[in-house]
Amino acid sequence: MAVSTAAATEQRTGERAHPRRRWFLDHPVRTTAIVGLALAVVQAWWLATHRNPGGFGVDESNYLTMVFRFRQSLLDGGPVDLIDRVLSYPQHGPLVPLMSVPFTLIGGASTTAALLVQPLLYLLVAVAMAALVSRLSTPTAALVAGLVSLGIPVMILDARAYQFVLGSSLFLIERLVEIAERLLEAPAEHGTTLLGRGGLAAGLIAAAARAATATRAAAALGATGFAATRACRRRTTRISR
Repeated sequence: MAVSTAAATEQRTGERAHPRRRWFLDHPVRTTAIVGLALAVVQAWWLATHRNPGGFGVDESNYLTMVFRFRQSLLDGGPVDLIDRVLSYPQHGPLVPLMSVPFTLIGGASTTAALLVQPLLYLLVAVAMAALVSRLSTPTAALVAGLVSLGIPVMILDARAYQFVLGSSLFLIERLVEIAERLLEAPAEHGTTLLGRGGLAAGLIAAAARAATATRAAAALGATGFAATRACRRRTTRISR
C-alpha cells in the first residue's frame, strides 16, 4: 500500500513538473530572455571589474569619445545641441553612442557606464534571434538558436567590447523578422516566386550585414536565405494541400 501511495505521489509530482518543462520549450523567446538577463548581468559585472580604460582600441576610443561629447552637448544645450553634435559625425552611425548616453547620465561620465549598453544589446540580439527562428521553425529550434546566440564566443566578445556590431545586428534581425513574416504570408499561387523572394531576403541580409565581418555576412546570407526559402516552400506546400 505504501509503495502504491509513493508511486502515485511520484506520478503526480511528475505531472506537475512536466508543464513547467513544457513552458520553457513552448516559450523560446521568454526563456531566452530569462537566461539572457542572467548572462547579461554577468557581462556587466565583467566590464565593471576587468575593462581597463588603458586597454581600449582606437575604434573603441573614438566611439566612446562620441558618447561623452553627446552627453556633454545634452547637458549644456539640451536636445538641440545634441542633434547638432550627432549631425557632426556623418562618418559614424550614432545609434550605439546615443543608447549609451542614458547610462552615463545615471552612472556618471565613466567608460564603465558607457559600456553597459553592450550587455543590453547582447541580450536583445539573442531574444531577437529566438523570435526570428520561431517564425521560421519550431519552438525548440528557436530556443536552441537563442541559447546558442548567448553562448557563442563572438557574442560574448562583442558584449565586452565597445563596437557597433551588436547594435547593427539587433536592427538587422528585427528587419529579418518582418521579412520572414511577409514571406510566410505569401499565398499559394505565388509559390513559384518564393525562391526569388528568399534570394531577395538574403540579399537584404548581406547588404545590412556590412557592419559585420565578411564571414558573418556570408553566414547570414547562406543560413537565413536558405532557412527563409525552405520554410516558405513548406508553408506553401501545406497551404496547397
